[in-house]
Amino acid sequence: MSNPTTSPAALGAPSSGRLSGWLKKRLPLLVPSGRTTVIGVPFLWLTVFFALPFVLVLKI
Repeated sequence: MSNPTTSPAALGAPSSGRLSGWLKKRLPLLVPSGRTTVIGVPFLWLTVFFALPFVLVLKI
C-alpha cells in the first residue's frame, strides 16, 4: 500500500517520465561548464600562490 503523503510526487520530485528534462535543466547549475573549469583551475592556482606570501607576512 502506498501512502500518498510519502510518494515522490507529493515530495515535489518529478515523475520518472519527466526526469531527463528535469535533469537537463538543473545539471548545468550543479556542474561547472568546461570553460569555467579551464579558466577557474589556473585562476585558483595563481590566487593561492599569490596570496601565500601575504599570509606568511601577516602571521609574523
